[in-house]
Amino acid sequence: MLFSRIKKSRNEMFDREYEFDKIVSAIKDGVPLIVVTGIRRVGKTTLVKVLLNEIDTPGVYIDARKLWSTHANISPNVIKKEILKSLNARKSYAPVMRLLQSLKSVRIAGSGVESLRTKTQTL
Repeated sequence: MLFSRIKKSRNEMFDREYEFDKIVSAIKDGVPLIVVTGIRRVGKTTLVKVLLNEIDTPGVYIDARKLWSTHANISPNVIKKEILKSLNARKSYAPVMRLLQSLKSVRIAGSGVESLRTKTQTL
């Protein structure tokens, strides 16, 4: 069955309780980076969006496939812009800003953004 919109609450999800609980457990255990992968149309985006809406932990959703298709590579500036766009879409991004201010750098597949602390203070 195909759905026209991404679900945003746990009671709208279908058959993803196990994955939801595993990710919540990983967050509580302090896992610093969680990447959700899988074949198309199995509910990855729904799972992440529901998690971000329902847990009291700062998080940012980035669609890497969309970034890659738009920019042909994922540079530090592209990552920064996507994080800022995600932050602006949140109702309250103060917890995420505190998280970003505590980081010294971010590295993804060899690319990275240094001195995030300085950059986040100018936002």
